[in-house]
Parts: sequence; C-alpha cells; structure tokens
Amino acid sequence: MPACKKGLSGMRLQQTLSKVITSTNEIFEAEAGSVALLEPSGKELLIKAAVGSGAGAVLGIKIPVDRGVIGWVVTHNTPAVISDVSKDERFFSDIDKETGFATKSILCAPLRVNNRVTGALELMNMHPRFLSDNGLKILSVIADHAALAIENTRLFEEIRKAENNYRELFDNANDFIFTLNRNFRVSQANLAVLEKLGYRRNEIVGMPITQFVQPENIERLFRQFKNQLANSGAPTIFDFTILSKQKEEIQIEVAVRVQRQHQRNVALQCIARDVTQRHLLEKQLRQTEKLSTIGKLVAGVAHELNNPLTSIVGYASMLQEEEMPQRFHDDLQVIFRQAERARVIVRGLLAFAKNITLETEPVNINDVIQSALALMQPQLEHHNIQVNTSLQFGLPLTVADPHQLEQVFVNLITNSVHALNAVSGVRVLTITAGQSGGNILASVADNGPGIPEKILNKIFDPFFSTKQVGQGIGLGLSICYGIIGEHNGRIWADTAINRGTTFFIELPIIPVSVPAPAGVPAETSPASSVPDKALQILAVDDEDFLLALLDRVLSRHGHRVDRAASGQIALQKLTSNSYDVIISDVLMPDITGPELYQQVAKSQPDMAGRFIFITGNTVDLNTRSFLDKSGLPWLAKPFLPSDIEQAVNKIVAVPFG
Repeated sequence: MPACKKGLSGMRLQQTLSKVITSTNEIFEAEAGSVALLEPSGKELLIKAAVGSGAGAVLGIKIPVDRGVIGWVVTHNTPAVISDVSKDERFFSDIDKETGFATKSILCAPLRVNNRVTGALELMNMHPRFLSDNGLKILSVIADHAALAIENTRLFEEIRKAENNYRELFDNANDFIFTLNRNFRVSQANLAVLEKLGYRRNEIVGMPITQFVQPENIERLFRQFKNQLANSGAPTIFDFTILSKQKEEIQIEVAVRVQRQHQRNVALQCIARDVTQRHLLEKQLRQTEKLSTIGKLVAGVAHELNNPLTSIVGYASMLQEEEMPQRFHDDLQVIFRQAERARVIVRGLLAFAKNITLETEPVNINDVIQSALALMQPQLEHHNIQVNTSLQFGLPLTVADPHQLEQVFVNLITNSVHALNAVSGVRVLTITAGQSGGNILASVADNGPGIPEKILNKIFDPFFSTKQVGQGIGLGLSICYGIIGEHNGRIWADTAINRGTTFFIELPIIPVSVPAPAGVPAETSPASSVPDKALQILAVDDEDFLLALLDRVLSRHGHRVDRAASGQIALQKLTSNSYDVIISDVLMPDITGPELYQQVAKSQPDMAGRFIFITGNTVDLNTRSFLDKSGLPWLAKPFLPSDIEQAVNKIVAVPFG
C-alpha cells in the first residue's frame, strides 16, 4: 500500500508537468518543448517532461547549469528569445545530435517561486510571431503560474509523503498510540492497539474510553485526565488496567499529553505500552524478596527453638517408657503430642526458610500427581471427597525435582481438603494436567467456599492463613510458591465465592536429551542391631541439657558417655582417650563441628569415620555443604531418642579403622 501511494503521488507531479508543457506548446505552436527542474545540488537541470519530436529521448537528461540556453536562463534568472540558434553561442547542440531534432529557435523562461529559480520552461521552433519581447513576456507569465502550480504539487506530495511516513510510524510502532477527542472517545488508534485489544479500526473509532475500563476504575481514570487538562504542560504518566474485547485485563503504562489548537484543548494524545509482564515479574521479585527476608528470620527462630524442643521431645519420649499410673501416662502423651506438633511446625519453618536445592531428573507430571493422590488417599476417603482427574495421555517429560513437585501437589490437595470441610453437599476435587504451548499446565480445583477477593493477593505470603488455630501456620502455599519459582514456573489461583478455587501450576517443558538411567537400588545398610558391647562415646555440645539428654539416652544401653561442653574441651579429651563414636553439634562458639572433625581427621584419621553430627540449622549453606561433602551421618534437631540410638548402632556396624 505505501508503495502504491508513493506511485500515485509521483504521477500527480508528472501529470502537472506534462499538462504545463503540453498546453504551453499548443499556445506557442511550437514543434517541441520541455520542462527542466533544478536538482537539489543546484548544478544540474533534469528534464522532467517533454512534448514534440524526440520527446521520449530527452526525458531524464541532465544538463549542467553552465551549458546551453536553458542553463544560462536559470543561472541569470532571465528569460531568453533566440530566433536563430546557429548565431547564438549559448546554444547546446549535443541534445539535437542525440535526438535527431533540428532546433532553429528557442523561447525559454525561468520557473520562479518567490524569486527563487526552480527550473525552466523551454520551447523550440515556435510560430515566428512569438519570437519577440511580447512572446517572451507571455511565456514568462505562463512560467510564473506554472512554477507556482509545480511548487504546490511538490509541496502537496511532500505533505502526503510525510503523512504516509507518519502513518507507517504510527501503525508500526510497538507501543499503543491513540487519541481521545473532547468527549473522551477514540478518534485514532494504531495497529498495536487494534491487535492487542482485538478490535477492527472501524469498531474502535468513536468508542468511549469507558468501554475499555472496569467500572470501579472509571473515576480514577477521569481524575487523571482532569489533572492533565488542568495542567496542560508535560505529559502525565501513570499505570492503568484496560480491557480487551474479550475482557482480558492488560496492564499499561500510559503517557497523556493535551493537544491544543487556538488556545483550546481539542484532544488527549496517549502513548502507552503493555507492562503486564513487567508487573508480573515485579510482583514475583517482591514476593521473592519478602520470602528471603522472612526466611532468614524464620531460620534463626527455628534454630533457637530446636534445642529446647529436642529436650522436651527426648525426655517425654523416654518417660513414656517408664512404669507409672495411667493418668500420668495420659498427661505425658499430651506433652509428647504437643511437642511433636511443635517439632513438625519447626521443620516446616526450616523447609520454608532454606534455599531449595533441586535434585532434577526426567519427570512425568502425571506420575507426580498420582503419587501425591496416593499419599493423600486416606484423608480424601475420610472426608468423603470425590476425586476427578483429567491427565493428558503422553504428556512430554520435563526435567524437574519430583519430590519437591510432589510436595506442592500434597500441599494444594491438603488445602482443598480443609476448604471442602465447609461443604455440606457433594465434595469434589478435580486435578488436571496438559500441555499448553511449550509449558505443562496443571490445576487443582475444589468446589469449596472460595477465597475472598480482598485476600487473594495475600495467599502466597508466609504465615498468612485462613484456617482455624492449630490447623496450620500459613507456610504451605509459600513453600509451593518457592518450589515452583525454582523450577522457573508460575503458580496462581482463580476463585469465586461459593463456587470454589482453582490453583494453576505452569512449568516449562525442558527437553530430556538423554533417557534416564534405570534406578540402581541403594546398598542396604547393616541392620541397626544393638551393639553387643558397651561403647565409649564422646558427646560434644555447648548446651548442657542436650549433653545430659544424650548421656541419659545412651546410658540406658550400657554405653559410657563422656561430655564435652565445647570443641576445645573435646580436643583435650581426644588426646588422652579413645572413643568408639563422637557425637558433635555443628555450630559451637569456640571450635565448630566441622573444624573439630578436620583436626581429628589429621591427628587421628581412624576416628574420622566415627562422627555423628547434630544440628538445628539445616538451612545454613555452609553447614549443608559440609554435611553433604563429608558423607557422615547427621541428625536434625529436634530428634527422638530412637533416632540417636539408630545412628549409633549403624555407625558401629561399620568395621572400625
């Protein structure tokens, strides 16, 4: 289309030039004539139109302004009449030689606009009565009018060209460009607007701006427009949400400028860009920063809780094995259950706080979902929940951590179970999985009471929960958010009051280039039988009550426990004593557990494989790195007496030295 318009514009100028020379040629009864326009360089004349004998041959010829009669006329801005060219030295005969035309006489006048020469009008071999000053005057008048007509045509073409350029820029711009008239109706809109909003140009022009705005946002929009109209200076820039034809919400950043004519506001010119993706990324970044900050706080709190919890859980567990009246057993059972509940909460806090390390492998999402459903089957049956699944057959494998994803689905199913408790009728849980472009899209939906709109944007915040006290601490969805984020995916919720909630999970499909190797069963550990001899055990911890607990637990089996309240004391004891097992805390004020291990490994290499570490700070990257690299057994606080007993039994089952 632009090329066609350009061609039409060129024909209009050419038609004007042709009409000028044809009419002039007829008036003067000339055998030939031409119109030449001055080139931008000002050094040459280009013959643009010609009539008469040899006209086709002269079109496009360039004549230097210092050659020929026409060059002299342009250079001197003076018309010329020559009755016999053979007697005039200005005559340039080369063109006659090229065309075969025989020039006898010439009448030539400059084309002038505001006394600026733009070209020349030249006639050859006209009727003798025009070879006079009177004929020269007539041609000069015609040339002046012709010059004005040619200039107007040229300006018109430039305007059309500029307009076409503007239209191309307008329509091909990536940003939204639109204009609102004084009634706030769309008067212009570029292709970006039409394509994004789904309208045709004839549909959108004339539509009120309110057609693209949610009713609750109209007042705010007009307030912005009113402020701009009142201060019609620099553009106002603000973020806003508009609606497409399909009622899809699009976040835009719009700059609004007032267009004025004759001191009156006539329109609002708007340039906007789609910032929906940017807002989403900013929201994810804020959520990530929030989780990171709270995670650090949570890790510290959990670490401090782990030490006293270890004592409470340990002593309560041992007391339950003692003979005592039933009412005391019942009381101890309450203590133990509540301590176990606190233990689970602290582990949840640590799971939330830690930087999730993915152990990826080729994964079939359908298998992950089926595994999560199997884990939750007892709860689903207990609450009479009907489960519907729609899992796309042949879904592509992707590279992911199946255990972390399983936790996500277990958490979401658990949330649905809690929500469905409020439903008195049929309780339905629907889980789907399918491919959407280059992603896997899964959903977990229930027909529960739904989530109120006002709290929907808070559900992934840590510690935010709508459950009753004792049913959770509000970390499940935060953990889900973190896990899906680590997989470079997205998780979001769609809800309607009294119609239920649907959680969507979108994961990128990462091609599996090499088939996963068949699983190799782990080497079976030696049986955790009780050692047939008393062991010498060194317990190292800066918490006295933990040392006492370890002593109490292990002494029951006849082991001798030597206590060390610091790493330095432990080193002193190791210089004069030999031990079968060393149980050490990781973080201690003087010498840390890893430092103690390294010094022992240098001085007593045969003892290096006898360490068992205990720690309440599993989220510390240095701690996890050391434990993973060392390959030594370790227990996370709070632990049960049976946990430490099994750890000791396993380590002594390995041949010493």
